[in-house]
Amino acid sequence: HIVFCTILTQVFGNITCSMRQMVSCQSWCYRYWQKSTMPITQLYQCLLQAKWIATDTNPDDFLAIFSGADSTARVKWIGKPSYLYGLIRRAVEQELISIPTNAKLWQIVESHFVDSNSRSFHNFHKQKESKTAIPTIETMLKILQPSA
Repeated sequence: HIVFCTILTQVFGNITCSMRQMVSCQSWCYRYWQKSTMPITQLYQCLLQAKWIATDTNPDDFLAIFSGADSTARVKWIGKPSYLYGLIRRAVEQELISIPTNAKLWQIVESHFVDSNSRSFHNFHKQKESKTAIPTIETMLKILQPSA
């Protein structure tokens, strides 16, 4: 996948994955991935229950976005964009997910999440966090914390 991305970059210039949907893109790395992927699965279930991601979201695609590996996975986000912004921003701040060395946080969002109309998010870095969603987001992020 990296070779393919490199070739496309040489041919098309500095591409972003949202411009080429089938290009494999970097994902975040869940800090405790080696220990267990169950917390990511539980987060997936919470997001479904909260109706923040589409019911037809493939659980393997959701896992892939937090695997740290290149992925073509796309998840349809049907909650408010500000909820996604808050969830990801707080997960990074709490060091629950990390950003690959040559990637930018919001490019990963724009590469792996689409809105309710299946369109890529653009200028996601300009999004604002929803204060009303903070308690729900914090509860969801507790799932990602390692058990004592």
